[in-house]
Amino acid sequence: MKKLMAILLTLIMALSAIPVMAEDNVTVILDGEVIDCRNAQGVEVPPILVNGTTYLPVRAIANALNLDVQWDNATKSVFINGVSVLAKKTDVINIFINGGKFTAKDANGNVVNPILQDGTTYLPVRAIGEAFDKEVAWDGTTKTVTLTTKQAPVIVATVINKDKVYSLINKETGNALTATDHNTLEYTAPKDGELSQLFRFVPAPTDGFFFIQSISNGQNFDVSGHSVEAGGEIITWDATGAENQMFTIKDVEGGTLIYSASSGLPVQATATNTIQSSLTRNAIQLWEIKEMAMPEGANVPQSGAYRIFSIGDLKLTDNNGLLVTTGDIPNNQKWTLTDAGNGEYFITNLATGMNLDVNGQSLTPGDPIITWYAGTDPNQRWILEKQSDDTYLIKSVHSSLYLTINSNNMLVQDYKNSAYNQNWKMTQTN
Repeated sequence: MKKLMAILLTLIMALSAIPVMAEDNVTVILDGEVIDCRNAQGVEVPPILVNGTTYLPVRAIANALNLDVQWDNATKSVFINGVSVLAKKTDVINIFINGGKFTAKDANGNVVNPILQDGTTYLPVRAIGEAFDKEVAWDGTTKTVTLTTKQAPVIVATVINKDKVYSLINKETGNALTATDHNTLEYTAPKDGELSQLFRFVPAPTDGFFFIQSISNGQNFDVSGHSVEAGGEIITWDATGAENQMFTIKDVEGGTLIYSASSGLPVQATATNTIQSSLTRNAIQLWEIKEMAMPEGANVPQSGAYRIFSIGDLKLTDNNGLLVTTGDIPNNQKWTLTDAGNGEYFITNLATGMNLDVNGQSLTPGDPIITWYAGTDPNQRWILEKQSDDTYLIKSVHSSLYLTINSNNMLVQDYKNSAYNQNWKMTQTN
C-alpha cells in the first residue's frame, strides 16, 4: 500500500511540475551587443523555455548592465543595485531593484513569479524589459531577444503652464494627491474647488524640472530626508530650492510618470501616503495632470505674471542678483505675486522660481535686495502700499524698509522717501 502511495505521489508531482527546457540557441542582444549569459561562478546559463515562454537569467542581464546583484538565502531574495530592509521570506522568490520590490506581470496584468532553475533566477523576457526599463523585441525566426535602452525621458513641458493650477489624479484609483496640514501627501477622492488638491508647477533652475507647489500650504513636493531609496516618503515642505524638491515628468502609455530629480525614482501612491518607488509603469505610478480652475474668492494669487516698472520706466529684472534695466529680457522681467496672508505677498521671478529676498535678513538701509530660493520667512514677504496715482510702494515685512533703486541701478532697501526710485507700477502680462 505504501509503495502504491509513493508511486501515485511521484506521478502527481511529475504531472504538476513546470516543464522547463534549456534554449541554447537563443541569442540575447543588449543595446546592440550580444551578451554571454553566465551565473555568479562564471558558468554559462542559457535562456529557458517554460510553457512556451522564453525566460532570461536575471543576474546575467543585471551584470551586463554593470549592476550589483546579491542573493539572500534567508528571505529567498535577489537584490539588484542595493539591498532592501523590506525583504521578508515568502513562498516565492522576491526581486528588489534599487531597494524597491519588483513585481513581474504578464501582458494581461497577472503576476508572474520568478523561476529558480539550477540555482539561477529567471524571469520572462517581457518582465526583464520592465525590470530594467528596456524595449523588448523577439525574432522567432532567428530566436533572438533584443533589449534596447529606451529614449531619455521626454519632458512634457508643453502641457504645463506656469500660471495655471493642476490636480494630480492617480490612474489606478482615480483619487487625487492631497496636501495635508502635517506635510503628508495623501490621495483622496477628487473634489472641485478643494485647495489641498491644487498644485502649481514652478520652473526650477535645472532645465526641464519643476517645483510642484501646493496651493493650500505654499510648500513644495519634497523627498523626505533626501532619500534615494525606494520607499522614501514624498511630503510637502518649505521651499528650499534643493534637488530633492525638483521633479520632472514623462508621458508614457496610459498616463504620466513624475520623477524625483534627486533619486531618479517615480512618485507612487500608497494606501496612506505617497512614496518614491522602483519603476514598474503600473497604473499606481501613473498620473493625469489635470488643469483646474482656481476657486472663486480663494485667498491665493491670480493667474498671470507682472512686469514691475519704476516711474522712470526702468524694469525690475532678475539677473542672478537683482538690478533694474532698460533692456528687454522678457522672462527675467516677469514676476508672480503670491498672497502670503495678512496683506503680505511673495514676489517670485518667473524665470528662476526664486523669491524677492532681503539679503542676510538685513535691517540696514542701503543693503541689497536679491532673489533666493523660495521660503516663508518675513525677509521674503512684502506689503504693497497702493498710492493715489496707482503706483505702489513695496515694503519689506522683515525690515520695514522699502524697495529702492540706488544710483547704480541696483535694488536695495531704504527708508521711505518721496523720490521716484521707490514708486513702482505693475502691468499684468502673459
